[in-house]
Amino acid sequence: MNRTYECKRILIVVIFVFMTFCFAAVMIPVRAYADDEASGPEIHQVPQINVAVNGEGLSVKWDALNGADSYDVYRSYNSSSGFALLEKGVTGLSYFDKDVLSGRRAYYKVQALENNGSYSDFSEPASGIIYRVYIETGHGTGIDGRWDPGCKWKKYQEARLMIPICRSAANYLRAKGVYVYTDAYSGNNKNLKATLDHVKTHNVSVLLNVHCDYKRAPRGTMPLYRYSDQKKLAQCLNSGAQVCKN
Repeated sequence: MNRTYECKRILIVVIFVFMTFCFAAVMIPVRAYADDEASGPEIHQVPQINVAVNGEGLSVKWDALNGADSYDVYRSYNSSSGFALLEKGVTGLSYFDKDVLSGRRAYYKVQALENNGSYSDFSEPASGIIYRVYIETGHGTGIDGRWDPGCKWKKYQEARLMIPICRSAANYLRAKGVYVYTDAYSGNNKNLKATLDHVKTHNVSVLLNVHCDYKRAPRGTMPLYRYSDQKKLAQCLNSGAQVCKN
């Protein structure tokens, strides 16, 4: 009798363990599936964005989404990959990118987020491009702070003759949508070192140093470059320059 009772107890324990194992095997994938569902986007709208030149940078703007508490902004120089986080938790509806590279098309994506952890899919990429050029008026204030007139003839000074020419060039490029830095509107008061420092810190892609010379100097422009792509630009500048015949 006791042996029969013990066998029944063992059988019950085996059946219980077996049922527990089967129940766990069924529930584990179901639980994993539920977790996967929870980790997906829960804001079912997608931000609609646009990009435009704004001063010396690019402005990214988007429409508000219902339920969104903040937005993350991403940028890449490739339309399909390489997007890096620029700004996290933007509570407004715009972002100004002043550090974007000059002369390269930049692509942006925006993602909406809720404070509870929900988020939207990424927006479709929108792109923009800004060109930054520095037109340096030749000679003028030197590194030592003294005035360098450049070439002189009677009452004329190269450093002063270049000011209206550089202003005209700046106005023309600005009308074409190029962002132009120049010392032509401040009396040619920036030396070459200060100009180069400005070029480096403001992501300027082209520096034009404008000079004139006495009438016996060879006519034309003298494009300087270091790399093959810069040579192409220098040749374009050279062919586009109009040389005074007088």
